[in-house]
Amino acid sequence: MARIGVRSADFTWVHRVLILLREQGHRPCHLETGEEVPHDVAVVLTTAAEQAGDDVGLRPAHLEADLAKALRGTSGSTGQRRVVVGVDPGPRPGVVWSVDGREEGAEQLDRPDDVGRVVQGLCEAHDDRPVLVRVGDGDPGVRNRILRDLVDTGHAVG
Repeated sequence: MARIGVRSADFTWVHRVLILLREQGHRPCHLETGEEVPHDVAVVLTTAAEQAGDDVGLRPAHLEADLAKALRGTSGSTGQRRVVVGVDPGPRPGVVWSVDGREEGAEQLDRPDDVGRVVQGLCEAHDDRPVLVRVGDGDPGVRNRILRDLVDTGHAVG
């Protein structure tokens, strides 16, 4: 597996990105400004303000979404170019999502009304891919409410 390089003069930003990458199971390495990129580094991440050459610039305010987008091509892809969101309906719905066939995240929400917000955020973070939402058979009343909200806001439900 190729490593991921992280380069910035902002050590706090570097530390935050290194932690996020390790939590996702990647092998990141810190590169100093001007340091040659090792042969086993597939991509170099930096801040949007410091981005130059082939380095990928990440916006601090959208770090997790930009990081997910930047890493999509670095690991083995299944050939699926889409986001699939699964919803387990109930008073506190569970949401899990995968990008290009690779599980990327999961969250338990406080209210059924929060599902639309999460799906919209995923659509915005992955604007280069179609998003398909699948809603389970859980609580029928909550399920129907979630489905209505998703269809009313134009999300593809399958």
